[in-house]
Amino acid sequence: MTVTSVSEVRSSVFRLSVPVVLGLTVLAATALHATLTFGSPTPWIVPDELIYSELAKSIAEGDLPAIRGETSFDYGIGYPALLAPIWAAFEDVGTAYAVAKVFNALLLSLTAIPMYFLARRFVIGAHALVAAALSVAVPSMVYAGTLMTEVALYPAFVLALLSMARAYERPTRTTQALAIGSIAAACAIKALAVTLVPAYVAGILVFHWLDTGDRSRWR
Repeated sequence: MTVTSVSEVRSSVFRLSVPVVLGLTVLAATALHATLTFGSPTPWIVPDELIYSELAKSIAEGDLPAIRGETSFDYGIGYPALLAPIWAAFEDVGTAYAVAKVFNALLLSLTAIPMYFLARRFVIGAHALVAAALSVAVPSMVYAGTLMTEVALYPAFVLALLSMARAYERPTRTTQALAIGSIAAACAIKALAVTLVPAYVAGILVFHWLDTGDRSRWR
């Protein structure tokens, strides 16, 4: 077997192992952080957690987002909308809260997937897997035990960065639509994510300048 063949085999094996490693990373992180969430059996960030649980309950009942019967759009509805099916499935509040925390752990752990593909654009595959693992080993994973928008914003933000990177690499209508859609999804979770809009536009201008090398001609 030639050196080229050995290299190709190793490359093929690595490509096949990536989904397995990423899957195990997500499962391990979910199990770890779900276990840690039960150290706080009741909400401890008040009133934020109560607000998002109320919004989730109203959406689960098929109504507009509301807090104690009062319709409100003052808060991002992205995260409550994700929690709504849990409140629809479980009538007992305690059970719904426990299941929501396990869901939080899974949602946060899924960050490893877009993080791998984002890191892969800068480093080799093995290092990208390390980056993916480290992305779900940060202190902010403690939010898995709370009903806070940061739980959904973290994976949504990383996914938006990945979509933006793809749009820069290959600026087709599809990739640009995906980038704009992912930014919109992050904004629906938390309004502060709107900062991604000027960042995306700035990136387009910088890439255009680097590609043309001519500051006097801008399309």
